[in-house]
Amino acid sequence: MGALTTFHGLPSNNVRAIAQDMDGILWFGTDNGLAKYDGRRMQIFSAQDGQNKLPSNRIRAICLDAGKRLWIGADQGCARLNGESFETLPETQGKTINSIIALSSGQIVAVSQQGEVYRITLNASGEVAEIKTLKPPDNPLLYSQSARNGERSPLPLTGAAEGRNDELLLASLRRGVPSIDGESVSEPALRPRPFYVEAIFKDDSRQIWIGAQATRSDRGLFLWRRGYALSKLALRTGTVTALGGGADGELWAGTESNGVFLLKGEMLLEHFTFENTAGGLRSNRVYTVFSDREGVVWFGTDRGVCRFDPGNFRAETLGQSSASNFVRSLFRSSKGYLFCGTNRGLFVRKASGARQSWVAIEDFNNRVVHSIGEDSQGRIWVGTANGLYYKADDQSSFQQLSREEETGNLPDSIRAICATKTNLYVASFGHGLEAVNGDARCLVWPPASDSDSYNRQILSLFLSRDGRLWIGTASAGIFYLDKGEVASFEVNS
Repeated sequence: MGALTTFHGLPSNNVRAIAQDMDGILWFGTDNGLAKYDGRRMQIFSAQDGQNKLPSNRIRAICLDAGKRLWIGADQGCARLNGESFETLPETQGKTINSIIALSSGQIVAVSQQGEVYRITLNASGEVAEIKTLKPPDNPLLYSQSARNGERSPLPLTGAAEGRNDELLLASLRRGVPSIDGESVSEPALRPRPFYVEAIFKDDSRQIWIGAQATRSDRGLFLWRRGYALSKLALRTGTVTALGGGADGELWAGTESNGVFLLKGEMLLEHFTFENTAGGLRSNRVYTVFSDREGVVWFGTDRGVCRFDPGNFRAETLGQSSASNFVRSLFRSSKGYLFCGTNRGLFVRKASGARQSWVAIEDFNNRVVHSIGEDSQGRIWVGTANGLYYKADDQSSFQQLSREEETGNLPDSIRAICATKTNLYVASFGHGLEAVNGDARCLVWPPASDSDSYNRQILSLFLSRDGRLWIGTASAGIFYLDKGEVASFEVNS
């Protein structure tokens, strides 16, 4: 991940909104103005810019209309960019605009902290033709009532999403997700019902995602398939503050204190935090998520903007402990599964397609896994610090294949596994090179009569294109097996 901060020219590290215009320029809405970024330089717009000024410096929302004009929502109103200057809509003057969206009809919708909904119609030339405002006095559902003293106050609106036909879904604090159809406001009967909603988003499948307030260890993400009950995802997200689309129908969910989650449907693919990205995600407090046209994902946080390119190299974590992330071996099976052996277990996931989470294989919990391989029958073999294990497709768990002869107190530490066209070879540290024949392990090299213990300390195996099996030892050098005979490889000085 990369980052942009005040050091790079941002007017504030609190970045609450991000958008990209037709020229590929990125716009960042911050607590101290609007930044225009072309990949090299920052141009700053503020409320002190004379006739070009913004309604106020704290920018909460950015949107592009059908004509690709830029709209911004600020603490003191809604404005649009006309040439090089911003024009504030008089109807919104002094209102805190929390969200702006463009509808498929070409209309613009803005919602405010004061419970007002602005539906803006543009003419053929892109100019404002009409603004319809729905205010709390127009409908009692745009008020909220205090449980403490019973007093009514305007309903804070935090977001909006396009529903069916002309329906508009609102995100609100205290009333959940009110619905507007024409001039009528209603409250869908949702169960379970989130009351304090921070974000709402409609994905490419027309499903509605809802981010709600929750304690740090509780669940705050909901999925609403219209016509079905609302489902509360099992993820312990805490408060979900931002929702945005990713590649291939994926969903990004930014949170108040737990970083950002990536999902495909209801399945977790990634979870990025400040800790597991080594500070790449500069903060676990995420205000906004935006995917640009190149597929790069931008996160607005309270410590600047973070950039994530899914096509670049990235670190993946397998477990919570450092030992689970100490990787000793990687292996891709013929069926497309990627296995990872660590100091604290064996993990697996699909090697291709959508990104998926690593799943721990319980048979190897807390075990050191040195090596992984596959034989000609498709069985997966796993070498650990205390034994060799295998599993066929029709087996529910891994079985241990022990050595027949006794080796005293020497542990059965399998450091390498290598399959040839005819045999499966394993390197047992301190014992030597073995071949697996059926359900038996047979010593190949060095012979039992060989008193040189260093030859038995095999660490690695490799099959070259000419059919030779190369053997790497801890301190005795390099050997190779060719046509049943083992020879030493001499390195010319």
